[in-house]
Amino acid sequence: MKVKERSKELFQHYCQLRGYRCSPIKTSDQQGVRTPDFEVIANETRVIAETKDVTANEDDIRLWRKERAGRIVVHSREPGKRARYLINAARGQLRTSAQAGVPSVVILCDNIIVDGIRVERAFPFTPLTMTDIDVALYGLWQANVRIHPGARRESLGDTRSPRRWLHNRQIISAVVVLNESPDNIGLFTISYHNYWASVPLPRNVFDGEDDFHFTKTTNPDIRPNDWVRI
Repeated sequence: MKVKERSKELFQHYCQLRGYRCSPIKTSDQQGVRTPDFEVIANETRVIAETKDVTANEDDIRLWRKERAGRIVVHSREPGKRARYLINAARGQLRTSAQAGVPSVVILCDNIIVDGIRVERAFPFTPLTMTDIDVALYGLWQANVRIHPGARRESLGDTRSPRRWLHNRQIISAVVVLNESPDNIGLFTISYHNYWASVPLPRNVFDGEDDFHFTKTTNPDIRPNDWVRI
């Protein structure tokens, strides 16, 4: 059974709570034109937003049914894979606004439900952790080693894997993870600013008391570095 999308509804409610104007964008009648979901006016700043839900896949359903039945289960996944898929899917909707100089963001919402029960959103179960967004935007880290005669190993340093690369990533100003507070007192966002964004997201957007902003202070393609709160 297909799970109802919640990201659009939750994002509109979040904007209402923050006093932002959030207007749905009418779907284009032109063939091949992909329209984003919302135009947001926040603190006099215009932002275009495309919302995406992470929903249960076959592995989620199988593993959580086993776990709830009391069986021992090992959860495993590739970091960033599901977030990258959704960010890739959003680029087409955001390309035009980014090229016009308007900050353009992907709103991601964890909506993983199995048999009507919401899956735990803590690490490592949610696919929208800091590490996931890092890998989704910039690629997996790989260790590079040269093997010399006699089996002597030489480290060549770590780099990003070209096989997990987000193309045209400059379109995305930021990836914004929309969260529901565990105690059900409201909604909050975690904004991950894209180091390579052609149009950066202003810091005063999605900036409520409970919201968070993180960025990379140095080139994330050259060396591993942590997200820094701003």
